[in-house]
Amino acid sequence: MSTREEGESREAARIGAYELRGHLGTGGMGEVFLAWDRRLARHVALKRIRPDVQSTPERRERFRREARAAAALSHPAIVRVYDLLEGEAGDSLVMEYVEGRPLAHLMAEGQIGVARAVRLARQVAEGLASAHALGLIHRDLKAENVMVTADGQAKILDFGLAKQAAAETADESLTREGAVLGTLRTMSPEQAGGEEVDARSDLYSLGVLLYEMLTGRSPFQGGSLLQIHRKVLTERPVPPRLLRPELPAGLSDLVESLLEKDPARRPQSAAEVVEALERIGSASGLSQLGPAASSRPLELPSDASTLFPAPAPVPAVAAQESTARSRRLPALLLLGLAVLAVAAILALKLGAPGGRPIRVQVLEPEVKAASPGELGLVTAGVREAALSTLFSLRGLEVLDLSGLEAAGATETDEILRTEIRCEGGETCRISFRRLQGGRIAGLAQPFFVSVRPEDSLDLAEAVRRYLPAAYPDHPPRSDAVPEFRPEDYTVFIRLRQRNESGEVLGEPELRELQALLQRSPRLSGAYVLAAEVARTLGPQFLERSLDLARQGHELAPWDPRPLATQVLVELQRDRLDEAEKALEELERLTPGDIQVWKSRARLLEKRGLWEEAHAVWTRVVERRPVWQNLYNLADLEIRMGRAGEARRHLGELLKTSPGNDWGLNKLAELELQLGDPARAEELYGKLAAEKPLGRYLNNRGLAESLLGRFEAAARSYRQALEKDPGDRLTRINLADALRAAGRTAEARELYRALLAELVRDESGGRTLDVDETLFKARCLVQLDQPREAFEEVERAMARPGPKRAESLYHAALVSARVNQRLDALRYAERALSLELGPRWFDDPGFDSVRDGLRPLLAARKRPFSPEGAGPR
Repeated sequence: MSTREEGESREAARIGAYELRGHLGTGGMGEVFLAWDRRLARHVALKRIRPDVQSTPERRERFRREARAAAALSHPAIVRVYDLLEGEAGDSLVMEYVEGRPLAHLMAEGQIGVARAVRLARQVAEGLASAHALGLIHRDLKAENVMVTADGQAKILDFGLAKQAAAETADESLTREGAVLGTLRTMSPEQAGGEEVDARSDLYSLGVLLYEMLTGRSPFQGGSLLQIHRKVLTERPVPPRLLRPELPAGLSDLVESLLEKDPARRPQSAAEVVEALERIGSASGLSQLGPAASSRPLELPSDASTLFPAPAPVPAVAAQESTARSRRLPALLLLGLAVLAVAAILALKLGAPGGRPIRVQVLEPEVKAASPGELGLVTAGVREAALSTLFSLRGLEVLDLSGLEAAGATETDEILRTEIRCEGGETCRISFRRLQGGRIAGLAQPFFVSVRPEDSLDLAEAVRRYLPAAYPDHPPRSDAVPEFRPEDYTVFIRLRQRNESGEVLGEPELRELQALLQRSPRLSGAYVLAAEVARTLGPQFLERSLDLARQGHELAPWDPRPLATQVLVELQRDRLDEAEKALEELERLTPGDIQVWKSRARLLEKRGLWEEAHAVWTRVVERRPVWQNLYNLADLEIRMGRAGEARRHLGELLKTSPGNDWGLNKLAELELQLGDPARAEELYGKLAAEKPLGRYLNNRGLAESLLGRFEAAARSYRQALEKDPGDRLTRINLADALRAAGRTAEARELYRALLAELVRDESGGRTLDVDETLFKARCLVQLDQPREAFEEVERAMARPGPKRAESLYHAALVSARVNQRLDALRYAERALSLELGPRWFDDPGFDSVRDGLRPLLAARKRPFSPEGAGPR
């Protein structure tokens, strides 16, 4: 008998001690069988290792050594390794057989509430602590590798892939393959980057696991493996509490700390995590928090391992490990990932000594003067100059944050404090301090500047000259010094100050900014302001806004503000894919910046994910309660029917910024929706008297219509159209007012013209949005085409995503006019549930469903509570 035959015979005899009973599945390293241990009369799992895993003597020796180390583990949260069967044809692991289900399946079925997630995570952490104490690191911890027994015990699988952390130098070639092993979405950044890993890498993977259990989604999602890889290396995930505000703050903070990119910032041991989870798990009320609402299989690229494998009906014996196969990456893709990792690491190290860029918060300047309010122009000028200067330095990530959020912000390395001290006269002393953890990390030499408006450019040049001295290791990105005329810079700062104070800038200011840029084309901040002004002037100005934002980005590609404007413009144009691209570029440029959060919230709104958007806006307001953020949060709350919360936030806005045009406009809109048109007319009248913008005049007309003053409403609408001649909302409102006033022929002419425009748009390939589709329905019903009108209503209401109260109101009104009574009542009930006031339903068009409306309106007429979200 040959040596080979003798080896095979011995192997057969050894395996003969185990009787195979069935096939359990295929894992990343080989096939798993259910077997019966004849000697000890118990079921075991027998895993035959794939031949390619042991294709070289070195690999096989490494596997044997690591399997022997794993066999030393004995902990309730770890599947035991009983034996290693060695043979010429390959090796096999004999493991504890666990009757239970993969954690991934339970998550997909929505069976993991918050208390259970905390308990399972604590058990996994206890298992990791035991393994780490023996020098073993798992390297591939994920939901698919955790079993949950019938009595709720977590069991970690596949410690056979583990490596010994304290491998001897002589054997280093056996423990390192030079390849990235594991599952991409759960890897720590150091593992994904091909660097050495330690126990803290497993803690990062535990953070991913806990994140998935709590939120029902992966912290790192992308359309391809390369996108996911980039995000793992560079992107901070959305904090769990933003996705689920009801989560305890301590639990969300723990997950965020586990997912820190820098291992030194994570908990330093699994035992530390166990203690934290025990504290969290003992809190009252945790059991009341159910599974994540979004628990479902995620849509990941076809070449990525699925986060939650779709559960299949499998017998108990088939639940040893996940049925999802870990796809092997093609060699070229692995090479691409390695190149990407190296590029990412190099990119992070360029421009900043010792590693990634320094993340700097820029706080509002502290003004110390007898009359600080008189120094608004100086404050705005210093802040603009400081931001522009820091954006232009290498190795810095600049976060435009206010002083209100400095105390609790943890995602930045340091803050920049600015002091403006004025003791009378026409000069002030400016000083800058870099602070890291309360200590001074750098200073710029204090300097004196003139506070006269005509000297604002001298102020900007002084900041640009002195501030970089506080950052000696961060050279400028370009040697070119922007050149622009002093008087142009003064005009720009004045306009920016007006905009920041809440004044609405219009076409005259846009023309002024564009003329200014013709004279001083290198004034980068002016492109941002001009693009923002154009964006708010209506659809006909969106292309101009996009051009201005792109010019600003080309001039200062390190400044995130033009990109943030691009995101907003693309969202207004309903080009969500383009908005996503601009947002990804913005995140690469300055991850964690407040602009990134705001842009993400707006994209979520546009995708119809209002609850998720509300969570992000709430976090933004908590961290930076300036009027702009309060406005955006209140605007979303009005659309969601949370009138009480919107009123409270608008009150905070007007307290922060008294007389703010935007805040007063939004408060008037809320009064209009709640059914107090007299109060709304008063507010819009004041706004229009100070600045007769089209939107103010249109809304004043709407309030007058609700009061039954249709001729006055028609006058307001015509005045609005003088400002915005193409505005379709104003045109259809005018047609409605003329019809109600008895001027039928004029109204029908307007309906026909608007309908022809909408039909032309559709014929040209443009998809109408929900409101435009309802415009079409409103025109059709007034032009005696009831069947076509109702079809348009059905199309509008079938569009995905939540609907505004006014949209539902018009759907109800058209349905009532074409005698679709059940649909009319259904839409009316939904509109009322979003806090639309009963006054809206006085329209005679609802007469056909008046009997059905009465109980709905009676329920809605209960007193409104300003503290809550209104009656339900």
